Amino acid sequence: MARGRRWLAARIGTAIALGIGLGVGCSDPCCFTDEFPINLVPGPAGDSTGLLARAQVPNGDPTNIGTEKFQLSIDTGTALTLFRRSTEPNQLTLRDFDILDAQPPAAQMNPVVRGRFHQIEVLPTTLDPAGPDAVLGGAFLQNFSVEFDFAKPAMTLWARLGPSDGFLDAGGFAVLHFSLFGGAELTAESRPDFLGLTGPVEIPSTRVVLRTCAVPDVFDPNTPEQARCCKRGDEVALATGANLALMVATGVGPLVLSQAAWNRIATAQVTSPLATPIPGPALSVPGLPAPLTNVGWSTIPRIALVNQEASDATNPGACVELGRARRLEWIERHQSDDGATGACVLPCDTDPRDTTMAQNAAAYVEIGDDIRVAVVPDGTPLLQGLRAEIRPEGPEIDGLIGANVFIRTTVEIDYRSKPGRAVIACVPDALRSSCFASPRCPRLSNPGDVRACFGMRPRALPLTCDVSVCG
Repeated sequence: MARGRRWLAARIGTAIALGIGLGVGCSDPCCFTDEFPINLVPGPAGDSTGLLARAQVPNGDPTNIGTEKFQLSIDTGTALTLFRRSTEPNQLTLRDFDILDAQPPAAQMNPVVRGRFHQIEVLPTTLDPAGPDAVLGGAFLQNFSVEFDFAKPAMTLWARLGPSDGFLDAGGFAVLHFSLFGGAELTAESRPDFLGLTGPVEIPSTRVVLRTCAVPDVFDPNTPEQARCCKRGDEVALATGANLALMVATGVGPLVLSQAAWNRIATAQVTSPLATPIPGPALSVPGLPAPLTNVGWSTIPRIALVNQEASDATNPGACVELGRARRLEWIERHQSDDGATGACVLPCDTDPRDTTMAQNAAAYVEIGDDIRVAVVPDGTPLLQGLRAEIRPEGPEIDGLIGANVFIRTTVEIDYRSKPGRAVIACVPDALRSSCFASPRCPRLSNPGDVRACFGMRPRALPLTCDVSVCG
């Protein structure tokens, strides 16, 4: 059974235990969904457009035939829900809309309504004439835990909390935690209050930013030998790749990087030089009145999204924690069955407070196979606006992770958990070189305990190496 289905089965079991009817889904005066996957519009290979849904303006007809059909961008990177403005003022308003199944059976004459939303707060604005007519943004999506199956593509809106991190780790999912960043004030007007007064529109915190290591060296855990000297502090020098902070934007297709971020990646990629970005097609970004035109296009071989295990005070960066997780996996695969002889944890990966114990291996997802990259100038207003919105609470973002980067994954953006979680699994037939999800591997508290890590059977911790391995 595919990982996504195993997780769905676990959710169904939880729902049955709590007496929850799954057919009801999210049902209150604002919305109705059945909590089953909603098929989205399939895009052509290499298209720069992100996730799109079919939608309609309902007219109350029980046959579910709406008065107007339109395409709806599903974009975690846009804060508010936007509709194309015609004659409306620049002011928040309320709208009804339905989300339809975008891939119904051939014999289906009428569209199948998969989600019905009533009196949702939207902002009419100027949108790209060649783009979708509306954008479903983060302020709406954060009411749910949203699962994206990028391979189909499909979207599921969960209205309840999901399983614990430990349950997901054991199921083979990589759990990456995030805090929502952002928040700003717009010149648009809010809806009138009970006194008829309005004010500037306040944008909530909706930005999902993930730690990324771009172009790390290739790693094969089955190689017979590993460097046997890694003293405390060597983990920084041994790390490969460039550290980035990227915002998840499912309404965009490719990986989007600033020119400065691209330069750092090109410097870090020493084994095989990257192709210089060349001018190409414009890049459509949901919510903008026109596409970005000053865009260079290239590819990079791989990126890894890495959860933060270290504290903020000692955070070494995504590439260092990726290197540590890889070394600990190699040790797990090469130690003897009883853990008494063979591979051992190197000094650079032991706990500074207790050198007899290994550190935790951070969860990560590595994605490869030539990722398409759009490179934009550092002064692009989109990037500058996002950076100003996210600072100082968050990092200076280097770009956007678009939907096409995740094409071999399912990703659940769990807004409802605190902190938020991106729960990621690769499609079942993915090769490790194209997609690999590594769950967190924790150190153990008590002697004799066992745990299962890296897809292996349960076993005890490996011994730590004697410092003599480093001379």
